[in-house]
Amino acid sequence: MSAFSRIRTRLAADWTMARRDPVSLYILLAPVIFAVLIRAFVPGAGEQRPTFAVLDSVPEESRSLLSSFGELVLFEERSHLEARVNRPDDVPGFVMTEAGLTMLLQGDESEASERYFRMVLLDTRSGGRVLEAVSGETGGVTGPDAAESVLLRYLAVVVLMTTVLLGGMQVGFLLVEDRSTGAIRALAVSPLRLRDYLSARYLYTIAQSGLGMIAAAYIMLGVSVNLPALLLVVLIGGLSGALVGTLLGTLADSQIAAMGVGKLIIPLFLLVPLLSLVIPASFRPLLWPFPNFWLWSMLESMYVGRLGYGFGLSAVLAAALGLLANIPLMIRLKASVKLR
Repeated sequence: MSAFSRIRTRLAADWTMARRDPVSLYILLAPVIFAVLIRAFVPGAGEQRPTFAVLDSVPEESRSLLSSFGELVLFEERSHLEARVNRPDDVPGFVMTEAGLTMLLQGDESEASERYFRMVLLDTRSGGRVLEAVSGETGGVTGPDAAESVLLRYLAVVVLMTTVLLGGMQVGFLLVEDRSTGAIRALAVSPLRLRDYLSARYLYTIAQSGLGMIAAAYIMLGVSVNLPALLLVVLIGGLSGALVGTLLGTLADSQIAAMGVGKLIIPLFLLVPLLSLVIPASFRPLLWPFPNFWLWSMLESMYVGRLGYGFGLSAVLAAALGLLANIPLMIRLKASVKLR
């Protein structure tokens, strides 16, 4: 049996198993569900400019950025500002503390409003880096329409990153399933080699993540999707997905253990790139060793704007670091599963 036939057989078995598992089906459909829900809620964020309660001690620069997203109502005393925030309508408050610009919420805001307000806080804390990137694409306009566009694009990037993560998690669960049921021992005495096994897993990650990413991107961004660039993201993102899957399959020996490991992997995978939005530029090199940071940078360059790194450099570094990170895990996996 040729290597191609062995890989194809393994892929067919994985697909059959995934179709019969409700959790696997959810993982496959989750990107589309997320995209539809976000697309349904986010457009309403820009139809009417929201109101922000702002303490007059907030610096003028921050006020200017906040005014790009909504109407400001200034307060001299914090108690009056808090009283305004605690009214039934969705009005957040912005004050300066030792930690910097801080947002106060009443607690009963709608999920869509709270998501939007937190995006406003994130952009203002970053010094308007996002709005500056988009202003070139919008003819210098940084008003509510541009803010809504930025919010949707960043949410699209988060969904696409989550799709890569879910694809890797699915592969990890399949690997754990092979180990916990003893199927991996049967494979060890078959003609299947480790490279065939891992190639099948990598291709499965690409196929599942690719379908989800393309569907989610078109739902959220429509014709603005750059399909060739997105396909390259899918290919390179498969390395990050394979890293997640191999890490999960190596550290966990049962589905329960895999759930526990997954709770650690999920926030770490998304936290690294999200930190790039809030930490000062001088600290951003600390994130460079992580392949998921460069994968985020690829998507950010495509859909938000060139923010210092560019698509090409980000693609090269995401691919190179993804390969390097997978090597030690594959060596450990080979020792544990005893495949040739």
